[in-house]
Amino acid sequence: MHISCHWSEYVIRFFGLTKDDEKFMMVMEYANFHSLRNFLKVKKEHIDWQIKYKLSYDIVKGLNCLHSRDIIHRDLVRLN
Repeated sequence: MHISCHWSEYVIRFFGLTKDDEKFMMVMEYANFHSLRNFLKVKKEHIDWQIKYKLSYDIVKGLNCLHSRDIIHRDLVRLN
């Protein structure tokens, strides 16, 4: 299902699953800061409102793509 959103530049690409011992892990497209949560933690003091607005708008566009294909996302973070 996730692969159906690969055309969107606002959705991190999903490449598949792998298994290490008994843990399954998703193989995703590389992101410079690994996750939005980590990006916000590293850049917290240096994010102005224009960047916060753009991040929020891009997240909405990505979620819209996922929701249009009946995919639900669970890990949203607040942009303080």
